[in-house]
Amino acid sequence: MGKLPAGLHLGTELRAHRKAARLTQAKLARASRLAERTVRALERGSGTLGSWTAALESLGLSLAGRNLPGGRTLGARLATLRRRRRLSQQVLAELVGVTRPTIGALEREGRGRL
Repeated sequence: MGKLPAGLHLGTELRAHRKAARLTQAKLARASRLAERTVRALERGSGTLGSWTAALESLGLSLAGRNLPGGRTLGARLATLRRRRRLSQQVLAELVGVTRPTIGALEREGRGRL
């Protein structure tokens, strides 16, 4: 499985990998069971975690980062990283500008938006 670097330009990276795989947005949408408009949004850097996961899996990619620990889901990986840095969910929520329940839902259920 390939790696998609976790950085500030996830949409640009996703587009580059899609094009390298010689897929149109429509073909990636069909392969990942997403709407074509959703693929366009992902390539602009927005979307739900579920959509990101579906698109990455269709391209045979996983999210990778220098400081991102291993784990079964992105939420579990982020929870581990948050704990390693000794941050509460509330403090992390304040740092990134979301609510604490949003952080909880992300960590437990993998629900959220980028």
